[in-house]
Amino acid sequence: MGQLVQTITVWMAFGIALSALLPVFLGNVLAAPGAAHGAGHLGPIAATWAASLLAFGVAAGAASHKLRDTKLHRKLVTWLTKGLNLALLLVIVVCAARVVFDLVPGFGDLAIVGFLDRAFAPAWNASRDLLGHMGVSRSVQGVLTAPILLGGLLIFARQAVNWGAARLLPSVEDRGVDVPRRSGRPGKHRDEEAERRAHSASRKVAVASYAEAKALLSTTQMELTFLAMDVVGSTRIKQGEDPYIIEQAFADYRKQVERMLRRHGAYKQTWTPDGQMAAFRSAQSAVDCGRDVLLALPDFNRNVSKMRSPFKLRVGANSGVVSCDDDIPMEEMSDFTIDVAGHMQKHADEDAMWIAREVYEQLADKTGFATNGEEVDGRKVYVWKRPT
Repeated sequence: MGQLVQTITVWMAFGIALSALLPVFLGNVLAAPGAAHGAGHLGPIAATWAASLLAFGVAAGAASHKLRDTKLHRKLVTWLTKGLNLALLLVIVVCAARVVFDLVPGFGDLAIVGFLDRAFAPAWNASRDLLGHMGVSRSVQGVLTAPILLGGLLIFARQAVNWGAARLLPSVEDRGVDVPRRSGRPGKHRDEEAERRAHSASRKVAVASYAEAKALLSTTQMELTFLAMDVVGSTRIKQGEDPYIIEQAFADYRKQVERMLRRHGAYKQTWTPDGQMAAFRSAQSAVDCGRDVLLALPDFNRNVSKMRSPFKLRVGANSGVVSCDDDIPMEEMSDFTIDVAGHMQKHADEDAMWIAREVYEQLADKTGFATNGEEVDGRKVYVWKRPT
């Protein structure tokens, strides 16, 4: 019973919208243009309107309650809501335009204003007639008052329509009832089957995409050894030096390191202000490069650099399988294997090279390396130190 009452109330809301639109399309029938009525006429008119609204709500609500679990009911409510919303919105826009045209100087003479007045004269007259029923003075019933009143009524009516649709449509959409279909199969089961198939298809697409991505990434997997080098206390050794001497010394240092990288076949490399990270396809090549850079440093400090403080380096290396190809610059690579190489360099002693066990085990020439009992990121460390 409660649901029936709610359905009747909803259809009365639809009736409000329909009755609000009637002055627009049937104004010349419902009210004589320019008629003025006293306040005493408002009661009978309101009573007639309320009785008609109630009768419409009961009749339409009873039919809707009977059909509420059908596809026909859903389509009827949906299209009625759309139609009323469109008609109400159109007239609301016209009312707003008429107010703007009346307020802006010079717009009242435009042809479109005359057209709107001719097309909606019954609506304006019916609105003024309603003001007459309410006992509003004739001096207030100007052209501007009619569209404002009508627009306000239609906005209220539009809210009533949307409220009613929200109460009717969920009865089919959200309650999961079985809606009759042409095939005779229950609508709920059909919807569940369609959803299951869609989910299954989505999963198959996702699995296929994942498999393709994994296959593509597997073709770019390679084992590389990363060599990290950094000048110890670079800021300190620059203090008190001539800027041109600093610039020349670091430029010469960079040229020397790059010669070593080319000699040992570095695969990729990148520079930080005073440091360097390079990737090698061979662990032995990476270690030999780091060792040669450290061995060449004394001669560089004596015969090339003009700085008072000597260059000292820390070197670290680590190996691992990473995703990479020839088109990826070294500075855009990001992998834990690279991070460990950088951490090895930061923990290393001056003029020494720390390498992870993964690098040490790949070396054919392990001369000079010994474990120091340290671990970096869970990896056992082997150390090579330049002879003094």
